[in-house]
Amino acid sequence: MTHMDSKKSSHGQAWLALFMGGLFYCYQFLVRVSPDVMNDELMQSFTVDAAGLSFILMWYYAGYSGMQIPLGVLMDRMGARRIIAAGAILCAASTYFFSISTTPYVAGFARFMIGVGSACGYIGALKLGSQWFTRDKMPMVVGVVMTMGTIGASGGLYPLEYLVKTVGWQYSLHSIAMAGLLLGVAILVLVAKTPRYHEPHPVDQHILQDLFEIIKKPQAWYIAIYAMLMYLPLTLIGDLWGVSFLTSKYTIPEAQATLPVTSMFIGVALGAPIFAWATNALKSRIKPMLWGAVATFIIYAVIVSAPPLSFEMLCALMFLSGFLFNGQTLAFTSICEIMPLHASGVAMGFVNMVVMLNGFIFIPIVGKMMVFFWDGTMANGVPAYSPSDYQMALAIIPICLGLSVLLTRLISETFHIHQAK
Repeated sequence: MTHMDSKKSSHGQAWLALFMGGLFYCYQFLVRVSPDVMNDELMQSFTVDAAGLSFILMWYYAGYSGMQIPLGVLMDRMGARRIIAAGAILCAASTYFFSISTTPYVAGFARFMIGVGSACGYIGALKLGSQWFTRDKMPMVVGVVMTMGTIGASGGLYPLEYLVKTVGWQYSLHSIAMAGLLLGVAILVLVAKTPRYHEPHPVDQHILQDLFEIIKKPQAWYIAIYAMLMYLPLTLIGDLWGVSFLTSKYTIPEAQATLPVTSMFIGVALGAPIFAWATNALKSRIKPMLWGAVATFIIYAVIVSAPPLSFEMLCALMFLSGFLFNGQTLAFTSICEIMPLHASGVAMGFVNMVVMLNGFIFIPIVGKMMVFFWDGTMANGVPAYSPSDYQMALAIIPICLGLSVLLTRLISETFHIHQAK
């Protein structure tokens, strides 16, 4: 094989590795948001209200968040390929276990294990990217991974809603579990064992040294908390309450209510590569982060608290909110730029841990607030929450987005660090 052929082969392997990592992120995203189209079915099956359903589903975020640092450490030392494959298989098995659960506690444990299996989805794909592409390509890697991930939500909600209504939520999750098992095997078979770029970790370095290095950096905390606050709309609207909220406020069928939520995820998918390009064109990370925070704050203040909009306007605003959300993805670029390459897995794991804590913290708060404002009305054996119940509970979204705007004033520009490396 000539040098040119070898280079082309390596380039192809790099894109295949990134694609397979992104495909798992796409898959686990679909598993994560699946409750958004089966809220009533889950509340009926487990005989719970919004607070009880929140209790079941919040454990996903505990498992996901809790595994970020350990996975970051493992991937820095073992690479991402085998860990992502194992994560896909665990996620698939746990999804099946959730589908046959009969009590809220067993279902909560199953969601916890789904979170553990899903935990390497985002940082695993980014770690693969850092091992196969040069550092100046990281904004592109983040954009590609985010685009592929949100395809799982944007392309999956509507057909999943139809599948749930046709065969039931349990059989729908059986199909998803089988797909995850096949994906895990495909990753082991197709992704090359030896990456193009790999910086060996010093054998005498303590495994906690990287973590201590990032924990003592105030900038790391500012970046991570900003990312957590910005992610809240995707958690509360995309993962859990969006379809139910829009069905109640706009008195539309669930199938139609999936379209604005889908529009949001399409906006995320299309905006990710554009933000990746814009951050280099503007020679700034912080400007897009600030602009995205300001715009999404305004949009969700309107969506949550304003009187019902036209359906077309609602879809347009949801799309725009997803597009501008991508200021959040630059937090991962920024954290990689303030940390050495050998610690990139721990750095991204730290940020993703803080980001995904938002579900464990805010999902039960919203569920309890909905129950608090609920007037006791039932429909088809499940609680029927009014538009005002949702509005009062989801007001936490624009509040947190407003805080993310303020937090950008504390985050330092990192683009110049990228230029120096």
